[in-house]
Amino acid sequence: MASDGAYKLAKHLLTYQLNVADSKTYSCALAAAAATEAQALLAKYCFNGTASSYLPSNSKNAGIKADYARAIELAKIFDRYNNNIITESECEASMTATSTTSLEGLDLAESDQLRAYPTPFTDKAVIEFRVAQDESYSMRLYDMRGAWCVS
Repeated sequence: MASDGAYKLAKHLLTYQLNVADSKTYSCALAAAAATEAQALLAKYCFNGTASSYLPSNSKNAGIKADYARAIELAKIFDRYNNNIITESECEASMTATSTTSLEGLDLAESDQLRAYPTPFTDKAVIEFRVAQDESYSMRLYDMRGAWCVS
């Protein structure tokens, strides 16, 4: 039988949310961004804990396979946070911004080197990218009208 990625993700997300509600836990930008992405992914499949919102590991659909893989990655982030094994540097590695329409000037050879989520987003987005050379970079973020927001 296939593993249910949506259920696994929801279980780890709920545990994360309960831990965050406890004022004694530490804040982690990576886990917070993962929570936003996880909520969007669960909403995409109308997750309600029943078979109709199942996200199977053995799907033949490429989109569902990708979503299953991402759900498992997010669940692992929550598991590491919930068990206090995520490092402080990992927590601070997440970048958040209000809105963006383009990232220019980065030589990204592979499509997996640039990610922005959740999609769609309203007031927050996480933008991750990898570059070939270890250098200083600057980033400018623009809203949907093309107005500069943050750099």
